[in-house]
Amino acid sequence: VGSSPCECAITPNGKYAYVINQGILAVDSVSVNSSTGALTNTSSANAGNGARSATIAYTGNLLFVLNQTDNTISRFFIDATSGAIVNLGSAVATGVTTPYTIVAHPSLPFLYVTGSGSSQVSAFTIDANTGNLNQISGSPFTVSANPLGITIHPNGLYLYTANGTPANSVSRFSISQLTGATSSETVSSITSLESLTIDPNGKFLYACSNTGNTIYSYGINSSDGFLTSISSIASNQCRTVIVDPSGKYVYATEDVGASGGKINKFTIQT
Repeated sequence: VGSSPCECAITPNGKYAYVINQGILAVDSVSVNSSTGALTNTSSANAGNGARSATIAYTGNLLFVLNQTDNTISRFFIDATSGAIVNLGSAVATGVTTPYTIVAHPSLPFLYVTGSGSSQVSAFTIDANTGNLNQISGSPFTVSANPLGITIHPNGLYLYTANGTPANSVSRFSISQLTGATSSETVSSITSLESLTIDPNGKFLYACSNTGNTIYSYGINSSDGFLTSISSIASNQCRTVIVDPSGKYVYATEDVGASGGKINKFTIQT
């Protein structure tokens, strides 16, 4: 899939995956065998400088790639038959400083980007037909400090950011279902974080600390999205964390550099 692969985005139907390559400024498309999970290369397209994060709109027809060096968002149309992608033209400015992660709303045409350098989250509306992005009124929205990872609750009502030093926290925001604007930040202090994820049922949030070598578990209040600390578990050099679709397991990367990286698996207790 090229040099320096850094992130993979998968279509909602699970048929195609897109691997972001920082090394060759490209996005490689692969088809996924539904029986075995085996991958087959289909095509590639150019991304911008410092491509490092990707997300797919809930409609499944649009891929967005965050280019950290260029401080832009590249837009691609996804062919539903082949999985091939077509660049939709000029990249869009993120509106924040030192962009880090991008995420699309699970059921509405909204897109969000964290800006660690400006302590903000930039928000856009998505035109599902053209892929055009427009800044939401009031965007970018302020975060306590240094937002890195970002995720949205499966119900689409709440947005969470993993905040590094000096904030060392998880921020929770309400999302307006009409405009996509974020509001009402609440903060749960932990340690310097890099990524976070939510289980498919929306009951638990897992936050990953690379410097703290730990994964933190939180319960999510169904009525307001507030977090309640559950526990923590050691996970050496945890860079990225994700929950499998069944909601039974957590997987975390162990980023120790060179060829020593690992994937660690944890079981989620009911």
